[in-house]
Amino acid sequence: MSKKTEESKGINGVFSQIKSIDKNFSSDPIKTRNPRTILESISSKIHSLGDRDDLEVKSKTISEIADAIYTMPQSDLAILMPHSNEFVRHYAARAYVDKNPSNLLDVLKRMLLDKNEFMREAAVIALCYMNSSENLDILKNAAQDSSEIIRLKALTGIADIALEYSSKEAVEILKEHSNDPDEEIREFVKDELSFLN
Repeated sequence: MSKKTEESKGINGVFSQIKSIDKNFSSDPIKTRNPRTILESISSKIHSLGDRDDLEVKSKTISEIADAIYTMPQSDLAILMPHSNEFVRHYAARAYVDKNPSNLLDVLKRMLLDKNEFMREAAVIALCYMNSSENLDILKNAAQDSSEIIRLKALTGIADIALEYSSKEAVEILKEHSNDPDEEIREFVKDELSFLN
């Protein structure tokens, strides 16, 4: 028998052994890596939360959702960040930051220009989670957004920077927003400034 025939038989033998293995998985490992399946699972769990009264079960479900989000690859997280559910947006934004892609700030800056409010909000959430004084200018621009929610979240990040880094520039930005048209934002700024002084 030639060496090539032996190799071929050896490889075929390995393949036949692999085919003969009858392993039962509790879940299909290939299927669970499919982003669509993960998204469907997350959506299903979110919808089931409203039907549950038991706080322990709700807590477990939320934990499962967060775990599923944190295991997603960075490209899928970028798709999930503008999700309509605020909880999912928060976890996806945090998980995206934790993956620390090399172009993170560029992606977040582009997201802030998006027409989709959820996309812009997710970018602000990610910037706040980073809590870096280097992001102050980006958050300052986000604090000019037409959405009150995005302005409030951006100002929250700015307040965190003011506190964490004793940033006078961040305090000045907060002061600029003490006359914001939104009452909740004005109250927030007033409370933060009194705390920082």
